[in-house]
Amino acid sequence: MTSGGKVRIYELSRDLGLDNRDVLDAAEKLSIAAKSHSSSISDSEAVKIRSLLQAKGGSAPARAPEAPGVKILTVKKAAPAAAPTVVTPPVTPPAPPGPQRPPRPQLRPSPPPPLRSRRLQWRPQR
Repeated sequence: MTSGGKVRIYELSRDLGLDNRDVLDAAEKLSIAAKSHSSSISDSEAVKIRSLLQAKGGSAPARAPEAPGVKILTVKKAAPAAAPTVVTPPVTPPAPPGPQRPPRPQLRPSPPPPLRSRRLQWRPQR
């Protein structure tokens, strides 16, 4: 809950076990200004939305209540299936080397062209 008696849309949807979109649609039907899941609405508006969504009945699946004191800390992955057998083609020896080219001579890099100055030459004033 946010301070000042306000509730976020995502908190209300979490409490009701619905999607944020369902709660936002209900708010729109009741002319409640809520633009996104992080919008805050007053407690009285939250009660109106709750009553509208609960009056609809089981339009969305309700979450199963959690057993008190039982928490799932980790979920173990299922054991991987048997590794698929990989058939590799027989390795052929590399072909004998053909005629080799002589190595290329290394060239020295050419010096960069001289920079042209944009300065104007000095001229005596007349």
